[in-house]
Amino acid sequence: MSTPLASRPAPSWLRDLTDARTTYEETLGWPVSLHITLRTPTLVTGATLTAITVPAHLGARVRQALALTLLPAPILTTPPAAEWTFLTAPVPPVRSDTALALAALHVQLAPPGTPIPLPLTPTTTTSPGSRWLEPPTPHRPLPPGTAVIATIRRLTHHTQQAAQPHLRPLSTPPSTAVHLSTPTPNSRSSVHPHRYNGRGLAPRGVVGAA
Repeated sequence: MSTPLASRPAPSWLRDLTDARTTYEETLGWPVSLHITLRTPTLVTGATLTAITVPAHLGARVRQALALTLLPAPILTTPPAAEWTFLTAPVPPVRSDTALALAALHVQLAPPGTPIPLPLTPTTTTSPGSRWLEPPTPHRPLPPGTAVIATIRRLTHHTQQAAQPHLRPLSTPPSTAVHLSTPTPNSRSSVHPHRYNGRGLAPRGVVGAA
């Protein structure tokens, strides 16, 4: 005689997922759901938070800078840890030039409704799957997403200028003396130097005369 489905115990992995959701909701207040196919708890971006994914080499610098400003963010990664995902407060729509600059750095802003796989616990730092590089802290609000983006832009400002020379200010050229000879009654000639200096920011190689 077979055991009725209703009386069969839930598989252990499903109980683990249920416990994980409860832990996240009780300790952090995050609206966590369960991804049965992947067998992982997930967090959906939207009104509660967003996710900013950056290359690992840049992520390490951003992490250090945020810590110095007392704005640490929870950071996730998955094997092979080539990218780091920062969880932040929601980000309003960014300007087109900012979006282009971030894309050039391979920085991704998760659109609303994106599922983010979470480790089984808020303290999991070693796992074959998703793990925390910077675990979340209970009762600590997420940093503003705009602050994280501003930190990325500040840390990469010089790199982006080097990659896009047409955006860099032109260096001031050395002064050029032009000598014009003008006859006078008392001398054969007199010399009048005229100096032309490039000043300010000139778009696309156009230097204005002083």
